[in-house]
Amino acid sequence: LMRTGTVTYRVGGDVTVGHHYQTYFDEQVGKGRTREEMFAYGFKEVKAVADSADLFLVNLECPFTEGGERLPKNFNFRAGPEFVHTLLAGGVDVVSLANNHLMDYGAQGLVDTLMTLEQAKIPYFGAGRTLAEARRPALITVGGVRFAFLGYFFLGDRNIGPPQGDATQTRPGVAGISIFSWPMA
Repeated sequence: LMRTGTVTYRVGGDVTVGHHYQTYFDEQVGKGRTREEMFAYGFKEVKAVADSADLFLVNLECPFTEGGERLPKNFNFRAGPEFVHTLLAGGVDVVSLANNHLMDYGAQGLVDTLMTLEQAKIPYFGAGRTLAEARRPALITVGGVRFAFLGYFFLGDRNIGPPQGDATQTRPGVAGISIFSWPMA
């Protein structure tokens, strides 16, 4: 197969659409702005850049959940599941979940997030219901080119995430590096 042309992708950083954003969203809706306008607000300043690419990827730094049990840590983030519409309005095509905040509300928060993303048809990688799912790549075909995205969470000696955030054979979580047992030089 002969390919011509190029495929471009943009990678954004950490995206948290809860807490202050959710508070601002609610205030603005209370003042008469539409929910659709406010969902679009989150990516308003980068939308043109995102739309100019064939593929737009971000790191989702919060679970989409109203439930779950808050893990004891310094900062916990979450957003209501409806805020997946912010990603959709922003043109996000795929999300990494391999980070230190996805498990902020435990296994329930993670499973709620996966279900929300699946319903919105936004591919994800870097976390899952089991270790096998957390390690599974997101496969996306754009312009006849197939991409495979993998994500692993690792902060080295500064790992601030509790180990129960890592997926195992039977526990939901992120694809953490601590599960590997090679010597670090």
